[in-house]
Amino acid sequence: MKNNCHAVLEKLRIFVYNVLCNAISIGKGKRMKGYLSIREISYKWGVSERRVNQYCTQGRIPGAERFGRSWAIPEDAEKPTDPRKGNSDRSHTPKEE
Repeated sequence: MKNNCHAVLEKLRIFVYNVLCNAISIGKGKRMKGYLSIREISYKWGVSERRVNQYCTQGRIPGAERFGRSWAIPEDAEKPTDPRKGNSDRSHTPKEE
């Protein structure tokens, strides 16, 4: 039980540290001008951070650059379209026989 509590407290400590570091770096303006993070783009486009990461990994966002474990995405980048939509010859109405 004690080991479990220590593990939870350690994870909480790391979480709080990361939140504070992010808040401090944002407050100091440590952003690359003209670029947004995956989190910022996910809010802007209304999709999950995971989905934006997939777009970057697949090379579907022109100008996105990887720096270590992070991505820098141009502010004016457009959300990639879904290749499954709009290219279909299928009709959503039942065919008449």
